[in-house]
This record gives sequence, C-alpha cells and structure tokens, in this order.
Amino acid sequence: MNFDDEVMSFNYRIIKLVIYPHYGAVIETAEEALPYLKEAQNGNVFLSLHLCHEVRAGNGDRLNEIAAKIKPWLRLPSINGTDIDSVNEVQGWDRGIQPLTMGDYDSSKLLKALKSIDYQGPVILHAWGPPESGCGSSPHVVQAIL
Repeated sequence: MNFDDEVMSFNYRIIKLVIYPHYGAVIETAEEALPYLKEAQNGNVFLSLHLCHEVRAGNGDRLNEIAAKIKPWLRLPSINGTDIDSVNEVQGWDRGIQPLTMGDYDSSKLLKALKSIDYQGPVILHAWGPPESGCGSSPHVVQAIL
C-alpha cells in the first residue's frame, strides 16, 4: 500500500491524520511532506512541525518560511530545547531534544514563526528525560515567551 492509498482510506471517515515528519524517516521535514499533501488533496490530512527535527535537518533559521509554506496543513507543532549543532549528532537525541530551558538554540523562533502565520492551535511541549532533568520548569518558560 502506498502513501496515496493510506490517505485515500481516510476520505470516508471522520478521522484526521497528522503526518509527523521525523529525521531519518521517509519524510524527515515538514517541507518534504508538501508534495504528498498536495497530491492527496484531502481535507483530513494535516502536517506537524517539530522543532527538533527541523533544527536537526538544518532548518533552524528557516522556520518562518517553512511555517508559511505549510500553513494550510499545520497542526500540532512541537517545541523543545535544542542545540544548534544537533544536526551533527550522529546517534540519539540527547542534544536535539532537551527541556525547553536548555540548549543553545533560541526555541522562541518556533513560536514567532507560528505567530507570523497566525497559528491558533495547540503547541506540544516535547519533553525528554526524567522530570528532575528540568522539564518541570518548561511550562513557565512557554508562558513567559507568549
């Protein structure tokens, strides 16, 4: 079964499908999903934008451009702390997914990109590690950024 067959199976249902681009998978970034979305032309198929995967793919400075391109399909973006050079992380996600208060990348760039396209939906806080690692302070940081 190909992608189009999978998408078409959602045509007659109330189910909404959100594609989750994942670094190292067939669709690694939000932009890579666009041809599939345009071909499917299905009102039940959407796309997520994940800071960790975009930064790891080298798109950290292009979030405004990417958000504008995927605006009609954007659902459930996620934010986290990350290091700018996580693109060079060979294995694992220790530097690519960190508590929001950690990492040297300015995670507020994602929120600014979402604001630039007037995104009104929820944003997922993508946490990694045990609560004592600093994840507990992340919601306060999100509120401060907003």
